[in-house]
Amino acid sequence: MAKLENYVELARQTMREISADGENWHAFLTTASNVYKYGFYDQLMIYAQRPDATACASFELWTNTMRRYVRHGAKGIALLDMTGDVPRYHYVFDAADTGMRKDSRSPFVWAVNEENSAVIGTMLEKEYEVSANRGLAGQLEKIAMQKAMDYWQEHQDELRDIVDGSLLMEYDELNLELAFRNTATTGVQYMLLNRCGLAEEHRFEPEDFTTILEWNTPQALTALGTAVSEISEEVLRSIEREARSVERSRPYAELQNGERLSDSRPENPGRAGDTGQVRQDAQGLSARTQENTVQQPAADGRTDGASDGDRPDGGRAGEPHGQRDGGGAGRERSTEGTRPDGVGRRDEQPESAGRGNRTERAGVRLNPGQTSLFETITEYGEGADDRAVSASSFISKALDTALRFGGNGEDTRMELAFDAMIGKTNEEIALRMKTLYHDGNGFELDGRRFSVWFDPSGIQMAAGDRARYANNAQVISWTDAAKRVGELIEAGQFGTQLENVEAPGTIRRKVAERLIYMYRDSAARENGYLSLMTDTPLIFPDCVNHLSEKMEQPEFLHGLIRQMEVFADAVAMQPDLMRFRFLLPKDILPRLRDLALARKELPEGEMLLPDVRGFMTQDEIDAVLTQSAPIAGADSRIYQFFSAPHSTNEKLEFLKNEYGIGGKMPGVSGEHGSSESHDAKGIQLRKSNCPDVLLKWNQVAERIDRLIHDGHYLKSDAPDRIEPEISFTPDVEAYKRLKDEHPRRLVGVRVDDTLLFYGDDAKIAAPLMDTRLFERNIPGMGTVSVTGMPFGRWGVAAKALTENGHDIYFAEPAEQGGYEVVKELDGRRDEPSYQVGDTVYLGNTAFLIEEITDQHVNLRDPTLLYPISRVERRDTFEQMLAEDTRNDELFYRQTDAMPAESENFALTEEVSSDPAPQQPQEEIRLHNLVIDLTGQETERKEAEPYKAQNFRITDDHLGEGGAKTKYAFNIAAIQTLKQIEAEGRQARPDEQEILSRYVGWGGLPQAFDAENASWQKEYQQLKSLLTDEEYAAARGSTLNAHYTSPVVIRAMYEALDSMSFQDGNVLEPACGVGNFFGMLPESMSQSRLYGVELDSITGRMARQLYPDARIEITGFEKTNRKDFFDVAVGNVPFGNYKVADRAFDKYGFLIHDYFLAKTLEQVRPGGVIAFITSKGTMDKASPDVRRYIAQRAELLGAIRLPNNAFKANAGTEVTSDILFLQKREHPIDIAPDWIHLGQTADGVPVNSYFVDHPDMVLGKMQWDKSMYGNEKETTCEPIPGADLAQQLHAAVRNIDGEYKRIEISEMDINEGRTIPADPDVRNFSYALVNGQVYYRENSVMTRPVLNQTTQERIKGMIELRDCVRKLIDLQLTDGSDAEIRAQQAELGRMYDAFSAEYGIINGKANGRAFEGDSSYYLLCSLEILDEDRKLKRKADIFSKRTIRRRKPVTQVDTASEALAVSIGERAKVDLPFMARLTGKAEDEIVADLQGVIFLDPLEQTWQTADEYLSGNVRAKLRVAQTAAESDPSFAVNVEALQAAQPKDLDASEIDVRLGTTWVDKAYIQRFMIELLGIPYYEQRRIHVNYAPQTAEWSIDGKSLLSENVNNHMKYGTRCAPALKILEDTLNLRDTRVYDVVQDENGREKRELNQKETTIAQQKQQAIKDAFRDWVWKDPTRRHELVTRYNELFNSTRPREYDGSHIVFDGMNPEITLREHQRTAIAHVLYGGNTLLAHQVGAGKTFEMVAAAMESKRLGLCQKSMFVVPNHLTEQWASEFLRLYPSANILVTTKKDFEKAKRKQFCARIATGDYDAVIIGHSQFEKIPISQERQERLLREQIDEIAAGIEMAVAKRCFVMAKKAGATDSITLTGGCAKNEGLKVAIEHVLKLKVINLKTDPQLMGALGAAEYARQKGIAKGA
Repeated sequence: MAKLENYVELARQTMREISADGENWHAFLTTASNVYKYGFYDQLMIYAQRPDATACASFELWTNTMRRYVRHGAKGIALLDMTGDVPRYHYVFDAADTGMRKDSRSPFVWAVNEENSAVIGTMLEKEYEVSANRGLAGQLEKIAMQKAMDYWQEHQDELRDIVDGSLLMEYDELNLELAFRNTATTGVQYMLLNRCGLAEEHRFEPEDFTTILEWNTPQALTALGTAVSEISEEVLRSIEREARSVERSRPYAELQNGERLSDSRPENPGRAGDTGQVRQDAQGLSARTQENTVQQPAADGRTDGASDGDRPDGGRAGEPHGQRDGGGAGRERSTEGTRPDGVGRRDEQPESAGRGNRTERAGVRLNPGQTSLFETITEYGEGADDRAVSASSFISKALDTALRFGGNGEDTRMELAFDAMIGKTNEEIALRMKTLYHDGNGFELDGRRFSVWFDPSGIQMAAGDRARYANNAQVISWTDAAKRVGELIEAGQFGTQLENVEAPGTIRRKVAERLIYMYRDSAARENGYLSLMTDTPLIFPDCVNHLSEKMEQPEFLHGLIRQMEVFADAVAMQPDLMRFRFLLPKDILPRLRDLALARKELPEGEMLLPDVRGFMTQDEIDAVLTQSAPIAGADSRIYQFFSAPHSTNEKLEFLKNEYGIGGKMPGVSGEHGSSESHDAKGIQLRKSNCPDVLLKWNQVAERIDRLIHDGHYLKSDAPDRIEPEISFTPDVEAYKRLKDEHPRRLVGVRVDDTLLFYGDDAKIAAPLMDTRLFERNIPGMGTVSVTGMPFGRWGVAAKALTENGHDIYFAEPAEQGGYEVVKELDGRRDEPSYQVGDTVYLGNTAFLIEEITDQHVNLRDPTLLYPISRVERRDTFEQMLAEDTRNDELFYRQTDAMPAESENFALTEEVSSDPAPQQPQEEIRLHNLVIDLTGQETERKEAEPYKAQNFRITDDHLGEGGAKTKYAFNIAAIQTLKQIEAEGRQARPDEQEILSRYVGWGGLPQAFDAENASWQKEYQQLKSLLTDEEYAAARGSTLNAHYTSPVVIRAMYEALDSMSFQDGNVLEPACGVGNFFGMLPESMSQSRLYGVELDSITGRMARQLYPDARIEITGFEKTNRKDFFDVAVGNVPFGNYKVADRAFDKYGFLIHDYFLAKTLEQVRPGGVIAFITSKGTMDKASPDVRRYIAQRAELLGAIRLPNNAFKANAGTEVTSDILFLQKREHPIDIAPDWIHLGQTADGVPVNSYFVDHPDMVLGKMQWDKSMYGNEKETTCEPIPGADLAQQLHAAVRNIDGEYKRIEISEMDINEGRTIPADPDVRNFSYALVNGQVYYRENSVMTRPVLNQTTQERIKGMIELRDCVRKLIDLQLTDGSDAEIRAQQAELGRMYDAFSAEYGIINGKANGRAFEGDSSYYLLCSLEILDEDRKLKRKADIFSKRTIRRRKPVTQVDTASEALAVSIGERAKVDLPFMARLTGKAEDEIVADLQGVIFLDPLEQTWQTADEYLSGNVRAKLRVAQTAAESDPSFAVNVEALQAAQPKDLDASEIDVRLGTTWVDKAYIQRFMIELLGIPYYEQRRIHVNYAPQTAEWSIDGKSLLSENVNNHMKYGTRCAPALKILEDTLNLRDTRVYDVVQDENGREKRELNQKETTIAQQKQQAIKDAFRDWVWKDPTRRHELVTRYNELFNSTRPREYDGSHIVFDGMNPEITLREHQRTAIAHVLYGGNTLLAHQVGAGKTFEMVAAAMESKRLGLCQKSMFVVPNHLTEQWASEFLRLYPSANILVTTKKDFEKAKRKQFCARIATGDYDAVIIGHSQFEKIPISQERQERLLREQIDEIAAGIEMAVAKRCFVMAKKAGATDSITLTGGCAKNEGLKVAIEHVLKLKVINLKTDPQLMGALGAAEYARQKGIAKGA
């Protein structure tokens, strides 16, 4: 064990030496280049023991395989094996330690020479794509740069984790990458060039190797060394293969000349042990001598026993360690200082145990969670500085304390942490701090008190117990305070990590609570607003918890934001929608929107907050006395009484009478846990973390006197500030009459603005309404119980009481006296009341009750043209009624005193200020009458078939008019539509005219306002005309359903016409009723029209207006026609909300930007988009959206419309833009000027395009002063008198673009070879059109030129394909067994017929014919082939159900089953989901699963045991123990984690060496004192210091022990005292002694003193040995070190994976995955990167396929790409579809990546909606990088190189500045002074300010050099 420890220490020592000196790094690379096939650890050990080794192998390999003998006494080179549970070592020997026999083999030592250099260069060009024109040295340099960059890209995450404690620690990500690539590139270049004998061509400088100094920890050096080793090995092995091939091609005779033993590398002076000498010696030995000199290695590596060399059994002892030969010519290297023993290299060496495979080495190399004997960790922290804190530092510390612990608000730290997460600006945070921090705080800090007072002006701070009016108070502005908070957060010093984690959830809950209060205070529900909140529970805190959980869902949150915006606008127009208005929608919206913003991860916070002691300041006590009067008006009475001449006793009595006995919470500074109480003794104040304060009445009186005297008691000192009390007294007689009339109802009456209940009614109502119960003495009623709530919230009270079964009667005072009814309701009954004719809601459908019997209810869906009856049992029916809240009215009997509204509709036109002429009422009425007339006509002409034509808009004033005119248009259109649909026909022209006038509900919110008296008739009519779903959709469209002016549409088509667009596929997303289709010019009438509309009413009208168009009524996000459309036109929805679309969610686009991005995806390359969009797209501050668009499309032009462009027909003033875009062939990396903003001459911000093209702005850009006067919004004011049509006509002439038609010959069109694509045909698929074969590619279908046989083959496979897809659809939709069997029989019949005629589908002829079809491999999967690719059998789909639609689990019995379902369905522990499955409460599930799931205290998420009880379990245990202190429920976590802790290592298993950074410096200090016997009086002057920033140890006072024998004799020498040796040892350096000598030119140089160095190193070893003996002696010290070691390095537990719960939706049910496959898939899903290293046949293909499909199902990926060997692509496709028959996959072939098709096919990969892409290796390599991206990468590399050079120079300056003792600033001279980048790098490295010289820096540099030379000359006596 001692020998192993020595070797481990040797490795550590060597690592320290290498990282401490660039020369040592250079020397190590020299050795490593010779032994490049060994791993980094082995190279390290070889360098440490035999730096001049050339070829190394094990004893057995030399003797048995190479048949060479190992010299007697030769010392082996120990290599460490770190792969097992415990470290081991074994020996190898250098070729110089071996001799030859007659039959010995000579190792092949290759060299680069004239014969092979050209071949090697060609190979490098082919394999690494580096031109041979560079020359071999240039190629190797370039390859080294490329491979270093690739290595960083592959391993950057792991490399970032190894910098802790090194000089790299302070680097940001970019500089860390530069540091790695710089050092690794140099290392690899040197190894390659040196091994190839080309190092001299590069001319490496010593400074090239000094960057190793940054990699000064074992972890960092190991990662770097492994990278350099692996890269070099890969390239050198490639070179070796070429050299071998050239060598083998030489004539056999030449190989007998001994040239194989030569090494053509540059020779160095020979030595006794070189191979040539060894060979001669060996030839002079007799055979007997040779046999006897073969030795076996002893325990120390030496050969001292005899062996016969060849084993009798012919076996090879070295077999496990190598299958190759080794050896080679010796070579000596020149380096400063030699080592006592050396190490060599092998060429054909074995895979030693210390090496392992690449994966194992990578694991040791990069995973910071694993520890090896080489790893250490830097210990941070110095002893506390005991010096007194200065006043400024005290104030700084006090401010930090006040910001962290003060302010008296709830969750202040989490509020501000959340703001930091979402990127709030400093100003925004300052505004929030004003609301969070209030009143005062007092703290004790460092034995001193300081006070803080927060008010709108800032933070006042002062020493002592008051700050508010203190003369010495310092005022910190909120801006500065916010800046400091940001600094603390970034430093991880503001709050705890737990608070950072919980912040989003806490904010979400607080917003939810505010929403609940607002909702209950509003009439939102009654008026149809905020429908997403209707299912919120009534009871606190259930309602808050429920809403908060739902707000975690992005889709719900975005929907809620949209509804809140609508409601906020409605409240602004109708203030009476809010009752008490204490919380308005506009107050909640900003924080609600914040929850939808992307969040960044904050730096890790503290584990625990420090204890801070507080006290109540005098400011806070004064505030209690002045602001907290016991009852209203008391403060004014006290002021008046104390201002009059009264004695002290009188004042005391007055105060006692005024205050009485009582109190309140919160009582002090509004702090949540504070209280104020008063009684006969005085006023008692309590506040969290503060001592209680008791103010006796005499103290109170004195203080009030003082406050009045100072003018601080009343704000205005006005004696008449008296507030009225709330009255509890009703009209008693009238109330008693009501109660007598309604004895069984809860009677509530309005008193002032309060709804009050009395007596028993109050006792019943209070708990149900969640209100307080009072006892009051009311005249005429006596002492009774009273409760109530604001009268504006009577609806909330009614709901709370009636839902609990109570009948109610609410009344308010009548004008004539007494009370009149407001609402009378019966409580909810268990059984509903319903009758024939009632409308009921079951599921999502409204039904009419047609008949009721004793047992059944007959229902009818009135929307169906041919009504179908539905019959339900009455008990089932009533249960279904209770499940839908829309049926609630059936459970109540309602009696309202208000008269029923008239159902008659009268058209009355309101006075309009619109300039457009109004339509006469007679004409309006005529439109209404047309309905009946045309209905009669329809019956008369029904027999005549009518084919409607697309409507054409000719009226430029379409949709204009006042609000009620537009309303009338809309009503007439809806009535017409419903009649047309009821009659099942198409609209006639006159009806189309009515439908075309529908303008939507944008700007007509009053039509949905039940409280608006002037719109009551319209409201009732609209309510009755639409179904609930239609009504809700219409009401929700009031903010964005605006329609486009025909003038604008005509101008847009004019622009398209000028681009030469004539016909094609035209898309209008959000098409409304299709105004763009109606304005389509005659020249474009041959176009195919496609529309998308979300609103059902509007979309159905569009279908009637444009029957030839294809209009989908769905959300745009649900459409998918990529690269299909030639032109897209339209007016996209505007809004400050987002659309949920998984493909675009990551961009966070607002709705108008989303429509642009989605349309760009659906338009083909070269296609044009002409959209009206919000000006925000072009003018928003962030360029991200514009950059996204610019990369995918060229901006042809833009027109800024005036804000009145849509006022006439849409009723809104909004500034918008018309954008004309042309889609690029592929995205490019570009940033044109128009993505940035500029300014007008007036300083108004506007897009730079409009700055450069002012003629495209059809108005004047100004600040919008109508926006609350804040001038933060801009608008385009129209030019007075300008005609918009003429302006647009002039502007479109400036649109510069040319529509790119698809190149189709006219002959093809005329002969029908090319036709427009059918959207129902899958892209890249064949289809039959009129009996002809066509192939669809994007927006066109082409008829390929085929011979008759091929055409028939394709037709047959099309039929097969369609049959297979129909069969798959039947299985996916749960078709019956009979249907599936019939379809299987049909498929079998068709397949048999096809195969009999054309052979198997997998045949070459069929493959050539049909391989272009996207479903070809689906057809291939119908056949199972044998090894000879002949049909073995038909696939299972012919006879079995290969797809079984997964039925979602809706109920389970146990919590364990629920957990399995949750993990499978949601990939997490989802308690609400599990509760729904089991019907149990969440707490009950948690109890059932105790020990199986755990709540993570930091994440506040539930995790399974295998996840929670893995990783750093010691750190988790600490967190759990902390959490358990405040919450006992975490005790189970503590217990489980304690059981999962790794077994502690004891001292015998831990190796501690001097320089180990985790050992506290105090131990080193004690060791130094004891070792050297330092006297007490000197101990205070000699200190051991450690700087964690540089990982450097130093010893102060090294020159003090001049007479100490131990220092200069026992453990040191006169040249190297023990203190210096100890310092070198701590810094992992070998002690060396240098003499200063002069060379032949008289220049001084340092020369190594070999003798003194050897003596010093012996002393150094003695000190190491002494420390090893000393460190474990003391039991206390041993315990502390063992504990710390286990905490740091023995705390990780690997995770185990279980895939048994995974649900494989869509997988072939006939295939069952094995347990190890499920486990592997679980590892892929939950564990990140996974190596599937099973043996052949273990099922890796299915694992990868299933993992990819599950990842897509769970939303972990969008599309998986499998890169496989070229010959396996078809096999992979077959296996993929065998496992997932319904998968949509794309399989590439060699033809797809031919040069002419490559770009097209790459676009197909990128844009296709595939489940997976299977691609061959060679095809994957050909996927190109765009020229723009290449240029950007080159620019980045140039910048990186420049930064690297600057950083390297800065580090040299660091050494110079350190020597010069610079502390504050430095000055640069020479050319360096002109390099700004270098200045920045120096300031970063040195942390010193760089001062610029006013004089010429180059002249100053020259003068400085001259002065330096002069002084040196003086020193030499010159």
